[in-house]
Amino acid sequence: MSPPPTTTGSRGRPRTRRLRLLVRRHSQPRPLRPGRVDLLSDLATAWDDDEPPLSERELVFTGQTLLIAGHETTTNVIGKMVALLLADRRRWERLLADPSLVPLAVEEALRFDAEPGIGVPAPGEMRLDRSPNPHLAFGAGPHACLGQELVRTELRTVLHVLLRRLPSLELAAPTADLRRLEGLAVGGLSEVPVRW
Repeated sequence: MSPPPTTTGSRGRPRTRRLRLLVRRHSQPRPLRPGRVDLLSDLATAWDDDEPPLSERELVFTGQTLLIAGHETTTNVIGKMVALLLADRRRWERLLADPSLVPLAVEEALRFDAEPGIGVPAPGEMRLDRSPNPHLAFGAGPHACLGQELVRTELRTVLHVLLRRLPSLELAAPTADLRRLEGLAVGGLSEVPVRW
């Protein structure tokens, strides 16, 4: 098992080192605490007669993968989704007028953001009411993202909360000024300046 790339370049090495130290510290076995779910401790102590326990290196790489897949990807998708929706104020206004479109808008943002590639068509026009919406943002078949339903739930929740609490939300910079993050395992924007 090889470590997942989190960043590259001179700034990436210290971040990766800190992430490894954090995961290493949290993967050390700790006294059992009733009622507390602790995945890394469970992985550190889980073994059976057929399989030895995971090595520290395997635990660290597993923890890194979980953090990147479960946190970094979702936070980046939230930023990109908000930027996509605010890039054309009519999209935001439509969701304010009809919050029942949020699940479809989330799927459309996922479809629209997916990188075109082999067998993946360019996104074309963004339509908040597209249904059905068979996109490949989470892969397919044996390569499908295991956390896709959690991500969908998180994106819908974030969007509902932003619409309810910050209806006047708007981009505070032109979309042309939004910069993509370079060197991450997953794409994102370096920042999404907003005002309300």
